[in-house]
Amino acid sequence: MASEKFEKLRNSIARNMRGAASDPASMRKGMEMVAMPLPEGVGGVAVDAGGVACEWQTPEAAGDGVVLYVHGGGYVAGSIASHRNLTGHLAKASGC
Repeated sequence: MASEKFEKLRNSIARNMRGAASDPASMRKGMEMVAMPLPEGVGGVAVDAGGVACEWQTPEAAGDGVVLYVHGGGYVAGSIASHRNLTGHLAKASGC
């Protein structure tokens, strides 16, 4: 449960966003509407990490390394879909 102080801050920010949704589900949906797919040459497989939905992305030229990417968003905005293209490019550029 978010603190009262956090809720006041979130509501204040939401009021100042012209025409933007203020509830977390709508904000997430809005971000996902502009989400881009994985870049060419990167595959993605949905996985469960102890009850948390994740995606294992592997570039065609993968080495032995692994990059763990945890997006911000304060449990309000962002998801696998909204960050898929960014993380796919990270995977491809790093070869991990």
